[in-house]
Amino acid sequence: MSKDDDQTYEVGYKKPPKAHQFKKGQVPNPKGRPKGSQNFKTIFRKEMDEKIVINTANGQRKISVLHATLKRLLEKALKGDQKAIIKIIEFDLRFNPENLVPDFNPDAPKTGVLVVPGALTEEEFDEYAKTVLLPKEARQKEED
Repeated sequence: MSKDDDQTYEVGYKKPPKAHQFKKGQVPNPKGRPKGSQNFKTIFRKEMDEKIVINTANGQRKISVLHATLKRLLEKALKGDQKAIIKIIEFDLRFNPENLVPDFNPDAPKTGVLVVPGALTEEEFDEYAKTVLLPKEARQKEED
């Protein structure tokens, strides 16, 4: 590299001076990530797929940890646990969106209609906000 190259090289955003760039063969993180190390997602997936033995009315069965966890959640929901019921419904809607809308067709074009009410005057909007948008406690405070 000659002096002319150094003088014409423009230093700026994402263009460090030549003296501060990595030399050929130099690696920024020489130790790096060790081979065979696993991220959280891989470890989690392995743990959830691990088989465990459960006791049933018909004897013992081997099922995955994920399967056992979902069975436990369903048992809680059936006993009336509100959080478990909500979670089961969320899972159902997430994995079976056709249950949300009876005529659901995932291949249908994504179109729709937005209905907007007519314009309100300032007074009408204030009244609407007080009666509908404000929480009940806030309305009571305004009345007092």
